[in-house]
Amino acid sequence: TITKTMAQIICSTIKTIFGWIVHIFGHAARSLLLDLPIWTCFAALCLTWLAGHLRDKYWVPQLQLETWTEDTARWDDEYTYYGRRCTVQDQTAFSIDDPELLFQPDDTPEQAKNKMLKHGVTMYPNLLSDETAQEVRNFIVKQNRKKLDAIYVLENENRFSFGIQVDQDPAVAQALSEILHNQRLVAALEAIMGPDPAIIEFTGITATYGAQEQGMHADVIPDASAQSASRNFVPSYSLFIPLQNTTREMGATHICPGTHMCGSAGFCSQSYISAAGDNSVWPAGWGALVNQQLQHRGAAHTDPNGAERVVFILTFAPRPRWSPKAVETRILGGGGSYSLHWSQWGHVLSDFAKAPERMAFPWRHLRSLGLYKPRHGSEWGWDFWTVTYQRIAREELGYSGESFLDADVDWIPEFLRGPMSLYRDFLGGETDSEYETVWEDFAQRVVANAQSF
Repeated sequence: TITKTMAQIICSTIKTIFGWIVHIFGHAARSLLLDLPIWTCFAALCLTWLAGHLRDKYWVPQLQLETWTEDTARWDDEYTYYGRRCTVQDQTAFSIDDPELLFQPDDTPEQAKNKMLKHGVTMYPNLLSDETAQEVRNFIVKQNRKKLDAIYVLENENRFSFGIQVDQDPAVAQALSEILHNQRLVAALEAIMGPDPAIIEFTGITATYGAQEQGMHADVIPDASAQSASRNFVPSYSLFIPLQNTTREMGATHICPGTHMCGSAGFCSQSYISAAGDNSVWPAGWGALVNQQLQHRGAAHTDPNGAERVVFILTFAPRPRWSPKAVETRILGGGGSYSLHWSQWGHVLSDFAKAPERMAFPWRHLRSLGLYKPRHGSEWGWDFWTVTYQRIAREELGYSGESFLDADVDWIPEFLRGPMSLYRDFLGGETDSEYETVWEDFAQRVVANAQSF
């Protein structure tokens, strides 16, 4: 009897367990084969609807607001300054050694601002120690030889440029710390651009023997910058710091003071001044802060025995006004190269000053994409997507519809890069749009194709 009872219990238990197994596997099979595909399709449909809503409600209107080309009627309505044709009488200084162009030991931030407003350029002494300048120079020269992430510059032959990353070499972080912990420089920058300005370019440019003289140019277009439309564009300022003593023959930068308010200044090709000054040497570690509207050029490197001329460059702009009480309506000036590694957008001066603490992986990358910022102690700079939209809207080199159709879009982050035609054809299909409407057409097709799929 006991044996029979035990057998019944065992059989009952096995039957119960088997029943639960069948029940669980049945539910799992139903979930995997029926429920999950249905819910996935429903979620995908909802996401495509949301994407279409965001596209029509926010992205396309933003793109239209940021469009500033010769074809838009807003040119005539929104200018704040006329296209001024300057002559040599408008040049404000004729030597870099002019006391007005040097940030003097007793200058206040207000005086620094006034000098910049008048001349468009100021020289700041001793921003880098000789040891740090040499270490950063060694890193840049070594990196140039790798030919990675190269950026095109005017008269590109025998010139090299790339976007520097804050963690590429310890010397880079040390240089940033020395420059951006210089309290007098920071106070001057904040007087010119407001508190804790954003950094929108971080690069090095090297000229070797044989580099040709560039044409005189501004780094932003007069008709699409604060020079002529100050309510639509923020001003920007580049800090050029040579990493070795630089003679005229090594290609010390040519500058034309006072031309930051000029629509054209053809006289500068003869009336420029050299950053090497009267002593014919631009000292290592001395920074020239230059309004990007100013006419300047990289000079030719004509000294066969001269060292490679390496310049360390940081470009600043007022940070965007994002708060519950303010929305930024201005954009960055058109035509700028904005040579900044994609992962470093969205940051401000104080972040670069403490790069090892504030710009580590992955927080730097999330900040660039506009996804994360510390709650306290830092502000938003210009994030990657905002700047990308602006450059697409202005049809800048590499961001135009023509570049997209030719699969020549190299600003996409490295981890997303691939054959651009694959992205284009898979997501949006073929398009016969005119170049100026390619991006909007592509956004329309992406959502339509996803919904029909």
